[in-house]
Amino acid sequence: MKTERISLLVLITAVVFLITACKGERQAVPTSEGTYPVEPIFQGLYNQLGGQATLGPAISPLLSENGNYYQYTSASLMEYDPQMPEGSRTRLFPLGLEMGVGDHPRVYPPGVSGRFVEGFLVYDKFVPLFDRLGGVSVVGRPLGEVHWNTGKNRYEQYFENVGFYWIDGDAESAVYLLAYGDWKCGQQCQNRERIDASIDIPTSYVTPIRTKALSLGLEFTGLPLTAPSLGADGRVEQLYENVLLASDIQAPVHVLLLPLPELVGRLREAPSSPDPKPGMLFVPIEENLGYNVPVPLDEYIKMHGGYELVGLPISHVSRMNGSRLEQCFVNICLQGDLQVDGTLVVSPVPLGYDNDSLTQIDDVTIRTWESKPLVAPHEEQELGVIVLSGGVPAAGVAIELGVHQPDGDEKIYQLPPTDERGESKLNLDPMNAKSGTLVPYKACAQLKNQQRFCVLDSFVIWDMGKVEITPTLPPFQTSYLPFVMRNLHLYMPAFLNHYLTYMPFVGK
Repeated sequence: MKTERISLLVLITAVVFLITACKGERQAVPTSEGTYPVEPIFQGLYNQLGGQATLGPAISPLLSENGNYYQYTSASLMEYDPQMPEGSRTRLFPLGLEMGVGDHPRVYPPGVSGRFVEGFLVYDKFVPLFDRLGGVSVVGRPLGEVHWNTGKNRYEQYFENVGFYWIDGDAESAVYLLAYGDWKCGQQCQNRERIDASIDIPTSYVTPIRTKALSLGLEFTGLPLTAPSLGADGRVEQLYENVLLASDIQAPVHVLLLPLPELVGRLREAPSSPDPKPGMLFVPIEENLGYNVPVPLDEYIKMHGGYELVGLPISHVSRMNGSRLEQCFVNICLQGDLQVDGTLVVSPVPLGYDNDSLTQIDDVTIRTWESKPLVAPHEEQELGVIVLSGGVPAAGVAIELGVHQPDGDEKIYQLPPTDERGESKLNLDPMNAKSGTLVPYKACAQLKNQQRFCVLDSFVIWDMGKVEITPTLPPFQTSYLPFVMRNLHLYMPAFLNHYLTYMPFVGK
């Protein structure tokens, strides 16, 4: 991240994101109250679906894109298509498809009753409102089964156009719509009528991780709790309710599960001998020692990627209460709830909520800077890192700097601890690389609470004889933007090579 100047990747990345974001987003500039009159073209649909009591207030003015018109409510996005036949020009836009939420239909035993829509069971408490709105033709197809949101203490179910929720303990009829419109419109729409309807799904995502999560299903992964971030080992990580997914920057399509149980403090237990009890399956770890796994848990694992994905057991079966058992594996913990008919319903344990250090960043900001946007092959380059905590400079923070050399190796530097301004810096020796070489680097801050945060940045090596380099500028005091814009043709070739590697996998 840069401050008071724009270097190669920041400038071009910002342009790319602005282009893609503006193309897909529908801008809204709300009043201070954050609500607007419902536009006449949407008044019929709005009233038909229950008005403000159901869809919430309008939170944007009339918006247009590609000849269609739109208006956000707190729970939806209404769309008007003038090319459609009269009487079917207004509808709800499928915002749910943009959340990256999806699941596989469950296999129910014969005799299970309820409202099934395309293989998914509509939660019984949601059926009255589902029918009152007009069913699948208005609500859209379900994206999964009912989901228990531990953080919100509510049952929720996502459909293409709207979502439903019921807070545990409320009256049976107290069913409302999730704040799809608030979620999508974001900071541009500042009205938040129902806090308990809010959606915390991050709007930014990394495509390989999202694709992997969709293939595993919402019931297995849970909802994403954090936006993608760069881990200390250079992998992009994203925490979900039940698992921690990671994608290697060098091979981004390869997504794996990280050992979340141990990261949140679930300790390994010593293996034991086989248990001859019926209903147990022995999984060997070493020689004749291992762990005894209940057959329903083993079957669940084999249906969700096998032990290659979830990892081998790291604990024995424990009884949480009279009707629930739990067992942890390398990458996930599973729980089984005993039903009245004697069957065991298996589901993942939402470990993502167990450790605040994984879901909170303590408002830490890491900023990097270099003294020159372009540096000659024979010149030194000064790199600096500034660490802020809660907007205040953080002193005494250990900084590790990893610089990718032109030969492909990474050189690690230990910078001095940050000073009272939260700053630490280092002079790099000349690299003597060919003109046009892009030099990526990674700065990692090790905080006192053992949290570690990293940011990526880069600079360009350019022959001094080919372009006049601007003077060395102290951080935060001036801007390189005029220089960068004037010499954009120098930046573009080096950037495009890295854009093709990284940027197609990032979305917002």
